[in-house]
Amino acid sequence: MSLLITIEGIDGSGKTTLLKNLKQKGGLNLVTHNWRDTALVAFEELARKVINPNLREDKRVVIDRYLDSTLVYQGLEGNISLQDIQEIAYQNINLPPADLTFILDFDPQQAQERLRKRKLETGEYTNWDNLKLEFHRRIRDNYLRLKKLFPERIWVIDASQSEEKILTEVLSVINSFPASTEKILPSGRIEAGETPEMAAKREV
Repeated sequence: MSLLITIEGIDGSGKTTLLKNLKQKGGLNLVTHNWRDTALVAFEELARKVINPNLREDKRVVIDRYLDSTLVYQGLEGNISLQDIQEIAYQNINLPPADLTFILDFDPQQAQERLRKRKLETGEYTNWDNLKLEFHRRIRDNYLRLKKLFPERIWVIDASQSEEKILTEVLSVINSFPASTEKILPSGRIEAGETPEMAAKREV
C-alpha cells in the first residue's frame, strides 16, 4: 500500500537521523528524501519528481519537511492564512496530502546546542540556525498547534528519547496504519472553505 509519511519539527530535533534510521533499519519498502525548503513551488517539484512516481508504484515515501513546514513558518509564524496555503497546495498545485505526519518534539535550547555542534563538526548550517532562541520556541509551539488542527494525521514524538526508542515508536504507528484507511482526499476534490480533513469526511 502506498503511503506518504512526513517528518516535521524544529531544526535540530532529529529529523535527518530518523529518516536515516527508517531507511537503514525500518525493514520497509521506503523511499526517503531530505527536503529543507518550505516553499510551495519547491514542493510541486518534489511531488512531481519524487512523491507521485513512487506512490504510483505502491511505495511508502518518507519526506523530511513537507506542507506542514509551510503552515508553520509561513502560516502560523508569518501570519498567512492556513486556508489560503492549503487551497494553493491542494487545488492549484495538486500536492498529494500526507497520510501520516510525525512531529519530533524537542527542547529548542537543546536543539540549538545540537546545531552548534553540527556546525563545528561538519560546517553545515542554515539561516534558521542564526535566529534567536525565542523564534525556535515559537516554531515548536506552532508545530504543537498543528497537532490540535489535524489530530488524526499527526503524531507527536518525544524526541528526547534514544534513537532506537524513537524509531520503534514511529515504526509501530506506520505498521499499524490500516490498509483500509482512505486517503485524506479520496477524489482529490476540495470545496471552497474546506480543509482537506473536512473534505475527506464529506466524501467518505
